[in-house]
Amino acid sequence: MFAANLLLGGIAAVLVSTAALTLLALPEFRYQYREFGALTPTAVTLAAGLGGWAVAMLALVVGNRRGHRAARLLSVLNSAALIVASGVALVLRPGAQVGWFGALIWVIGPLLILAAVAAAVLLWPGIGRPSLPPPAARGDDAEATVVLRPAATPPRPAGPPPPTARPGDFNPFG
Repeated sequence: MFAANLLLGGIAAVLVSTAALTLLALPEFRYQYREFGALTPTAVTLAAGLGGWAVAMLALVVGNRRGHRAARLLSVLNSAALIVASGVALVLRPGAQVGWFGALIWVIGPLLILAAVAAAVLLWPGIGRPSLPPPAARGDDAEATVVLRPAATPPRPAGPPPPTARPGDFNPFG
């Protein structure tokens, strides 16, 4: 489960990075695609969508960590959607006229596909079962209760009492 959550967190980081790079490439897109008037709203919407997808992935990571079966199922479905979206991006090559952005899609696309497949494979066996068996199956009769008690202090050794400070003994430098 830890490895799957780590992969999903990495995917979220890559999605946020891709959103930021999409906004960074916006001036170059405007130059290359002058005839497309709705370029800026489209690019900003794409970047916001990638950021929202990353936030959803991180919410699913938290749900997976807490052992929710629905979060595992949604993580697998989210990974499948990411595989499809990355495949479409590799085929359609959006922004290919901007050289570095086209190379970015060719590098990030396969990495996202591999990470999403690995996360889905790691999460798939756990969809039908909870992360921990119920308390009766573990042999617990009642809920576990934690009781905090202060630690016992060792007895002080017998000896002379510590010296008391006199008002004239104060030295701020020593």
